[in-house]
Amino acid sequence: MLTTLWYLAKEGSMGSVAEFFNVARSTVKCVTRDIILELCKLSPKFIAWPSQEDALILAKDFKSRSGFPDVIEAIDGSHFRIKAPLKQQDCYTDRKLNKSIIMQAICTSNFLFTNVNIGYPGRLHDERIFSNSDVFKKKLKLKDLKAYFMENIIYLAI
Repeated sequence: MLTTLWYLAKEGSMGSVAEFFNVARSTVKCVTRDIILELCKLSPKFIAWPSQEDALILAKDFKSRSGFPDVIEAIDGSHFRIKAPLKQQDCYTDRKLNKSIIMQAICTSNFLFTNVNIGYPGRLHDERIFSNSDVFKKKLKLKDLKAYFMENIIYLAI
């Protein structure tokens, strides 16, 4: 587990993690894959979209913490550098000319994640990722609540 956490937290390679922990590179690869797969299986239990009742409570809590009215959650994206597939280098080239994939995450004012989406190529714009997500469809259902996401300017246009 520690090798996986180290690998995910650092920008190093599996080889450097293997060397640091004095284990085989194949061990780091297998353990990391297995742990990530298990975490993905568990994620629905811990990462969940709020019900309409919960959304109202979240909006109240967000206002008391930040002063922003009618906000239920915050959303943002982050790029993670990768070694891009040889045939699709351009798709993974982000605005800083790095090869990356994007993680888009949504959390409550208590920093609890309610949605995490990882894997879109770095070239895509935040707006496109969000508009293709299940969260976007669920957001439309919540419009009657007059509750919103705390979003960076990119998302406000949606």
